[in-house]
Amino acid sequence: IDPGKVSEGWYSVREMPSFSLGSVATYVRSKGHEVKIIDMAMYKINEAILKHELAQFQPDVVGIASCTFNLPDAYQVARTIKQFNQDIFVVIGGPHASALPQLTLEECPEIDAAVVGEGEVAMEKLCANPRPGIFQEKYIQNLDDLPWVDWGLYQLKKYKKFYSILFDQELLKFPLSLTRGCPFQCKFCFRVFGDTARTRSAENVFAEIVHHYEKFGARMFYVTDSTVLLFKKNVHKLCELIINSGIKISLIVQSRADTIDEKSVTLLKAAGCETFFVGVESGNDEMLQRCGKYTTKDQIRNVIQLIHDAGIPRIRCSFIVGLEGDTRETINQTINFAVELKQHGLNRASIHCLDVYPGAPYWHMLKKGEGNLQLRTRWHDWSSYSRLYPMTSCGDISVEELKKIRDTGKAIFEEEF
Repeated sequence: IDPGKVSEGWYSVREMPSFSLGSVATYVRSKGHEVKIIDMAMYKINEAILKHELAQFQPDVVGIASCTFNLPDAYQVARTIKQFNQDIFVVIGGPHASALPQLTLEECPEIDAAVVGEGEVAMEKLCANPRPGIFQEKYIQNLDDLPWVDWGLYQLKKYKKFYSILFDQELLKFPLSLTRGCPFQCKFCFRVFGDTARTRSAENVFAEIVHHYEKFGARMFYVTDSTVLLFKKNVHKLCELIINSGIKISLIVQSRADTIDEKSVTLLKAAGCETFFVGVESGNDEMLQRCGKYTTKDQIRNVIQLIHDAGIPRIRCSFIVGLEGDTRETINQTINFAVELKQHGLNRASIHCLDVYPGAPYWHMLKKGEGNLQLRTRWHDWSSYSRLYPMTSCGDISVEELKKIRDTGKAIFEEEF
């Protein structure tokens, strides 16, 4: 079950089927279990309908996905399940449960077990032998061993379509994952899949693309990897397989500025890339070092120009205001940098306030009272966590001022330049 809300004002929690939920469900089914996916937000399922679904399916085990921003919803789903049938074994997984498993179990006694990290193997073992506690399996080293997500487990017609320049029509986004794990040390990020990156073979990914192309009519693929170019040779080979096959697909990719090069961009464009996303974060070089990004403004300028020159039509960048150490001056530099990048080819920028995730370095800094961030609410008040409202003030910059900066930037930048 994905308990997430459809939206909080302008912020959409789910715009396409969840890859992680689909991967766990497909893996569990491959081991002989009968499975069902319920995306409560997109299927518009309330508590009464959920109980009806439980009555129809009669599950022995229910898994709930959790992130910090939908945790109260996840807890309420667990309570509803136990109200319906006390004997159903309830498991929670996802980033929040991975960061704070013991606290999660303590806060919601209706949850029997918490899974930390990758969920496929742990969830299957709990389906075969339900037992309470905290469970973490070793990271899967050969990702080719995982079955491809069966998108037939979802009600695909419920999900939003997006306009493709390449196809000149609206298409459904199909998530596609190449790698797991991240070696970078951004202080605002919690690495659920660990510090060591692993990747699938280009042949395996290409075979999956063809399978979804033929079975589900998939034409637009959203690569969920935050740094798709971690394994460049593998991506180059994948692009060559797509190009040589003659199939026409749309690719949406994202990568760090310090991983992007001309050959990669050229091959991605030829393979169908029409949207390239780069997480910039700050327009101040010192802040880029301080937040653990370790990129530079010159690198960012150069790669945005590179992507533009390759002919990729959509270039997106995101920026964060309220990073630890930010001042009004550095925030203004960030806003100005977003404007400057327009001349290098950027055609859309997203301005966000800092999200403080449990388990991330910034989270630990806050707990120790280090840096210039102050949490605007009490610890573990998950109901107040929202991407619509800043979670922290920054020095003498209040949450209200940060929100105003964000909203002003959103109005300016989130439409096409």
